[in-house]
Amino acid sequence: MAEGEHMSPRLAALHAEYGRYARLGNDGTSELNFQEFVALATALQLPLSRQSEEDQRRVFAEVATSGGGSQNTVSFEELCAWIEKSTSADAVALRLLTLEEESAFSAGLVRAMTGLLRSLGGVAVIQALAALKFKCLWIAKSVAFAAKKLMMLAKAKAFVSAETAMRNPWRLFRRQVVSPLHAFRVHPSGMWDALREEHKQRGVRGIGIKTTGPYFANAVVAMSMFHAYTYARLSLHMLAAEYPAITENPLRCEAGAASAAGVVQATLHTPLYNMRLGREDHIAAVQRVEHKGLWQTFRELYGKGGLRACFQNYPFVLVQETCSLVTFFTSYEWFKTKASILLHEHVDASGEKDALAWASAACLSGVAMVGVSTPFENVLTWHISRRRPSTPNGVVLHFVRFGISKPQTARLVLFSGMRTKLMTAPLMGLPLLAYELMIHRGWAPALPCCAVTHGSADLELILPMHCKAAGLEVPEVLRSYADLRLAAQRQVLASGKEGVRASSLREICDSLHVEMVGTEHCGLDDSWMVLLALQQLLKLGTPLQPIHFFVEREAFLSGERQDSRLCLDGLPFHALSADVSAWMEMYLDEATVRKSLLYIVIGTDGRATGRAVIRFLEGWEAAARALQVLSGGKLMVCKASEETRYSERLILTRPLREDELRLSTLEQLPRMVEGATKGPALAPFPRVLSDLGRGKKYCFAFQEDRCKNGEHCRYVHEKAPDGFIKFTTKHCYDFQKGFCSRGETCLYKHQLPQKNGHS
Repeated sequence: MAEGEHMSPRLAALHAEYGRYARLGNDGTSELNFQEFVALATALQLPLSRQSEEDQRRVFAEVATSGGGSQNTVSFEELCAWIEKSTSADAVALRLLTLEEESAFSAGLVRAMTGLLRSLGGVAVIQALAALKFKCLWIAKSVAFAAKKLMMLAKAKAFVSAETAMRNPWRLFRRQVVSPLHAFRVHPSGMWDALREEHKQRGVRGIGIKTTGPYFANAVVAMSMFHAYTYARLSLHMLAAEYPAITENPLRCEAGAASAAGVVQATLHTPLYNMRLGREDHIAAVQRVEHKGLWQTFRELYGKGGLRACFQNYPFVLVQETCSLVTFFTSYEWFKTKASILLHEHVDASGEKDALAWASAACLSGVAMVGVSTPFENVLTWHISRRRPSTPNGVVLHFVRFGISKPQTARLVLFSGMRTKLMTAPLMGLPLLAYELMIHRGWAPALPCCAVTHGSADLELILPMHCKAAGLEVPEVLRSYADLRLAAQRQVLASGKEGVRASSLREICDSLHVEMVGTEHCGLDDSWMVLLALQQLLKLGTPLQPIHFFVEREAFLSGERQDSRLCLDGLPFHALSADVSAWMEMYLDEATVRKSLLYIVIGTDGRATGRAVIRFLEGWEAAARALQVLSGGKLMVCKASEETRYSERLILTRPLREDELRLSTLEQLPRMVEGATKGPALAPFPRVLSDLGRGKKYCFAFQEDRCKNGEHCRYVHEKAPDGFIKFTTKHCYDFQKGFCSRGETCLYKHQLPQKNGHS
């Protein structure tokens, strides 16, 4: 396969990794020598990287001769051929790597929108049906005889249906709090007569007002309920950081959030129930329809009995809505979990068909909600229609008395309409299905959010690299982020603390007085610590300063910001100027490198921060060319020595930001021990290891005459002034886990932490 030929996204990812180490040969194609081949195997974590040099050379020769080419170099085609043919562990590992697929998901809060979408869909259907009915009515007016005959049949059918319904309670009740067509359905002469009368008196505008009022009322209730559920659920998950027992049973979170949503929905539904049922009773008494809107009906209801009349039967409605929504949301979560497990075990483990599990869970949760809510609705409607001055005020007590006297009829009332509603019950779960699809498929509307990372590598290097290899665009929401490390360093500087380092996640938590929990360098635990540290920074009022790195780069290259300086981020802490210059000469011409000045960024403790600033003496044009060449991350290799370890780093090259622009420049590196430093600042880049900020602190072991490193110790072998060294009072995490191999020489306390005053 030629290098320019189209590749699949998975093979392109391997080719991108290969391109990081390959170099151009004499014929213009990329190739690897033995050292580069071993570096690629190490980066891919192949078994080959842990074998002896003799075995590595044997594998290298096998790959190099697999395509019939040179024995000293390996091309990408030879590497692919070896992967397909060889049965070695390395080839199998690479073969699995090229077949690996990852599912990318977006997140967003859209439960509130599902209620609105459901209402919009309902009103669209209703308006379409209304328009169709108006057209039929217009046709009926032109044919007088046919219209009269149809009306006679409709009246006869309405009479027969009403008489049958009085005898059979199964047909008495239908669930609709406030339907857009409810004002016309309850007309004694039928819905067609109601539409004709309304059109005659107020025209299309009157019909539109009567239908849109209930629609907006239902939309407000749905949106409020979904908002309450969403924020209650988020609050419970936030509390899980302090109370891990909450996450042990996810159904508890769902039940709690659903209960909050039930309270909101019951509070808004109760006045609508009372207005609807009061209107039905009034129409049945006077045998005519009064043209009143929702607002006028509410004012009349409030005028008769105040808030007590508006919230009559509120306790019963509260129990009804809470039980219904708790059943709805918890059953959906339970069905979704079980269905997803079965789907992954027996159908598809990749996650691409999870929508089948979501759809089945949504349908079953809709059935569960209808099964729970229908008896409540029937009992409430029966109580309103049978209420007399002598009957009890309580809904439950009234129905219990009726059930004792007429148990068979009470049972029919309790389950009235159940069979009809169960036929359409699966549709009740559509909002939850839409919610899952919009979140997991990236269809959620744009929500105000910002990513927070520890360092710049994840979003500015790794994510764009993988997106490019897979042929994808970086999501818009991830084109800006806030750097927790820089924000913590700004907070340390603003607090006036001297010599405090805030680079690693543990150092950041210590500087902010946030206790580290979980296992360090574990993805999930580190995410929690980033969240807790961010929370502490927000409490302290630290500005986060979001970084829009795509906009930043485009503005620099277009000349909007003409600066001759660039920042190198991610340097090894023990890198020297010779290492950086050699790395730059691999990608830039030698003249450009020579006509540049290199500075190191030191922190508040006077030590290297992993950043450097390079100034091009040829001006902004040279800096722009360098940014184009070095963008995307270039690998720097620092060889091992007696005092340093071998290290590899992907270096991010970017324009200077506010944190670098406001730094002062020192004429030489600070040569201080422990005390106050002059950081953060720019200083000439170290040429030898002794110039590095590392090793400028007193040696703890030397203070007790037990340092075994001698002259090779990184720290200063001098007796510190009395009281200058503050020995740590932190607990040893290894001791808390059961065993500390350092024993008495450990610098941390061997004591279990105190909880609630007890060890």
